[in-house]
Amino acid sequence: ENDKGAWSVSFKACVDAGPVFVERGEQKLVFCGCQKGLFLAIDVAAKTVFGMQNLPGAVEGGAVVEGASVFVNSYDKKSARSWMSCFNLNLKLKWRTQLDGALIRSSPVVNRNISSVFVAGGDYVWSLQTETGSIEWISNIEEEAGIFAAPVIISSSKELLVFSSEKEAAWRLDLSNDGKVLGKVSDGMNPVFAGVLKSDENIYFADIYGKLSRWSNGCVETSTQMSYSPCFSNPCRFGENGAVLLGCHDGIIRCYDHDLNLQFEYKIGAVIRSGCLVADGGKSVFVSTTAGDVLKLGAVVENSVCVGLREESRILLEGEIWSDSCLCDGSLAVGCRDSKLWFIKQQ
Repeated sequence: ENDKGAWSVSFKACVDAGPVFVERGEQKLVFCGCQKGLFLAIDVAAKTVFGMQNLPGAVEGGAVVEGASVFVNSYDKKSARSWMSCFNLNLKLKWRTQLDGALIRSSPVVNRNISSVFVAGGDYVWSLQTETGSIEWISNIEEEAGIFAAPVIISSSKELLVFSSEKEAAWRLDLSNDGKVLGKVSDGMNPVFAGVLKSDENIYFADIYGKLSRWSNGCVETSTQMSYSPCFSNPCRFGENGAVLLGCHDGIIRCYDHDLNLQFEYKIGAVIRSGCLVADGGKSVFVSTTAGDVLKLGAVVENSVCVGLREESRILLEGEIWSDSCLCDGSLAVGCRDSKLWFIKQQ
């Protein structure tokens, strides 16, 4: 633990995957993996490693916890293979399924209604059975589809929405018909690398040109104000009025209203690759940069309306930060390219 109340757990390589926090009775656990496949369960209260697994390949997408199961993807560049692994909360392996022909860098997506877990990468989308890992179907979307981001469940769990990171396109898949492609949308689309913000049936997403868009009822609505700076971070909900925060590659956080109109900008000054984290009922925002900064920002409110942000605290880590963060037991957990997962005490 350092003099600023931060402590860390060492991994074998860069920690780019976002940590996931789970409370199990009195136990408070964080699950996270690294670029060399080390996957850990960390007891936050005891500040110790609770469980450990070595996965085949790199972990870039955050794990997903559903009930008593932990799902995580990993990939190997040399063999062009990926795997989905499923563990219990003690990190005992329940199953592992090999997925050939794609490098899967995103998180799995679980549909609890039909006990299926979905994963996307390259030209393909897979559906696996959550209890056994058996492959239910494989959908070959399109040649050179270039899928990077995680798929999104839409239409009351009847469809899956998949974005391309190389083409100006997105596809709708029919979950009741083995992932058959229902349609391709190109109007208003640009390549998408980042994750999305899902709000009811509205899907907010940012593209490679820094444009924030919304998928609603099969149509794409786009903000008229573009940053023209690449965006690799997830948009997040901010406040009670449907506002959306977005961190961009040009080091600026932008706030948009429900109608995608730009409300204000806040300049950080270093590249933002990770998503903003909103806390304290919208009063605080955490953001990290590739310069190693971890900032806590406070909302500036005038006449009950947020009009900007102000810096409240800052800590500098020893590596770039690409990882999303999470709050856990009074600390902010964030992965760093110094091969450590950091826990930063919050006042």
